[in-house]
Amino acid sequence: MVTRTRRIDEPSVMLRILLTDGSYKQTLSAIQHLPKDYHISVLTEGRRVQTPSFYSRYCNHVIVVPPCTTQEERLSSLLLCLKEGNYDILIPVGFKYSDVVSQYSAEIKKYVQVLAPEYSDFIIASHKDQTMDLARSIGVPIPATMKIVCGEDLTHLTDYPQVMKSSTGTGGFISYNYSQDELASVYKTLSPEEKTHVICQEYISGFGCGYFGVYNNGVELAYYMHKRLKEYPISGGPSVAAESYYDERLLSYGRALCTQLHWTGPIMCEFKYDEKHDDYKLIEINPKLWGSLSLTLNAGVNIPLYIIQCLSGMPVSFNNHYRFIQYHWLLNGELLHDYDYHTQNHGSAPIIPTAKCSVSDINFRDLLPTIYLIIFSVFQLIEHIHNSTVYEENDE
Repeated sequence: MVTRTRRIDEPSVMLRILLTDGSYKQTLSAIQHLPKDYHISVLTEGRRVQTPSFYSRYCNHVIVVPPCTTQEERLSSLLLCLKEGNYDILIPVGFKYSDVVSQYSAEIKKYVQVLAPEYSDFIIASHKDQTMDLARSIGVPIPATMKIVCGEDLTHLTDYPQVMKSSTGTGGFISYNYSQDELASVYKTLSPEEKTHVICQEYISGFGCGYFGVYNNGVELAYYMHKRLKEYPISGGPSVAAESYYDERLLSYGRALCTQLHWTGPIMCEFKYDEKHDDYKLIEINPKLWGSLSLTLNAGVNIPLYIIQCLSGMPVSFNNHYRFIQYHWLLNGELLHDYDYHTQNHGSAPIIPTAKCSVSDINFRDLLPTIYLIIFSVFQLIEHIHNSTVYEENDE
């Protein structure tokens, strides 16, 4: 059963746009930066009151579907929305919808236009073991990487720390290990649950950075690069503060990967700068719209608009440059980062000096979702402080 919620009076528009994953911060950022003469709908699973985009003045409809437990259910819900909605363009946002759209693009394109890669390319980009093989084959540097087939493989690892992770991005598993005993213990827990390969990589000391682009049949339509300043969790996680960045070597590595994949759609290639070897090492590829999209948009690179322009047969308006700014996700993790930094280092989180324009996710031009995110982040921080206190008490 699909329920529709009317947000504002329907304007006269040229195009009807549907974005998935209404609960994601990048979905909210996308609709806030699209032209206001488009009719914008957002698809969300679960409750609309927990969907930040529902509160946005720029969102015309929120389409609520029941939570999906399988990709088949997700496809069924999406097709039903497309058949009923008469949309012109679909922009998948999260990994699961990007996977569905890539895998079943022939069926989906009967109802809507969408920029999606071949599924074989999507698999290579989303499976870290295959991604590393691709990078190695075209000379893009990678960390020393081993695919773990059985526990005995761990005995061949001698340099520590080692980073153990799921091959796919959907597992959300990563562990930093400083001895073979730690590795063996983590692998014993992880391997029975993992449906794809487990890999181990050397730990790269240096800052995180990324190449971001949107492609059509292997042709770059626009690009952007950024450098991470803060992550949450501190040990390694999504950006909670980052800034625009540019480096010719990083640009060439990102382009080489996307060209070799003959990519179509948005894509992010995550790297770390290896201080020891003065080079960039590929960490993974995210074959979807990235979580730090709001930095890209505020720097003047409107990826969702370029997707619409490409599918509409219009010239893509990217002018080959972007603003150098710093962005802070205060309401999406930076407060948690600063609290952990303060408690673990017994001092305040470092203030990052910059001469660049500084922007945050507090958006007073779209007040209701900002209020929602402030309330959510405050409760999240209170819960985090409580859980940290309970853990410390139990540890004594």
